[in-house]
Amino acid sequence: LTIDRYLDRQARDAIDQLLAKSEVAELADLVEMIRPAALTQQEGGEYVLLEAAPADIAEDGHVCDPSRTISVDRIQYRKAVNQVLRPGDVLIAFKGNVGRVGIVPDNVLAEGTSTIWTAGQSLMILRLKGRHKLSPRVLCEYLSDEVVQEHLKSLAGGSAIQTIAMKDLKSLEIPLPDKETQAKVEAAVAARQALFRQIEQLKAQ
Repeated sequence: LTIDRYLDRQARDAIDQLLAKSEVAELADLVEMIRPAALTQQEGGEYVLLEAAPADIAEDGHVCDPSRTISVDRIQYRKAVNQVLRPGDVLIAFKGNVGRVGIVPDNVLAEGTSTIWTAGQSLMILRLKGRHKLSPRVLCEYLSDEVVQEHLKSLAGGSAIQTIAMKDLKSLEIPLPDKETQAKVEAAVAARQALFRQIEQLKAQ
């Protein structure tokens, strides 16, 4: 009964025009979709989990240092290893702040250490699998596009907390541009990141 679900025609038409120009695959065919499990604070735990939330996705699209810190024992730590964040993982909020997208930076804490980064329950981890034809940055760039964001929000339902159903997320169609186009996207992203770094330096000054 959410009106936005029926007012998506303009965004849908724009997306269809883009998809018609390139090879297309469903999101579930491109990525492993990892839904984080709940992790609870334990007194005296020898391991530290830094749990990312949608609010930890910075303006430049990178996941910054997660704000929630959880101490856990070895059993909980092993459970968390299934949802540890790796460089290039794309995170998408499927609950609450629906559609917010970010990418895990290269300087994320390494797996196997006593402190690791994980994702909170409102985020889905999208990890490209196999011999994929898509760069994680290109995937992140597509999902964070204004038109695609409008479409993602139209998929959300729920009277209290907005949520995107797994079937809708899995069947989301993703364009697979050629290598030349992907290289141009990567270069544009790198140029934008350089501008964000300059802005941060100016703020510091």
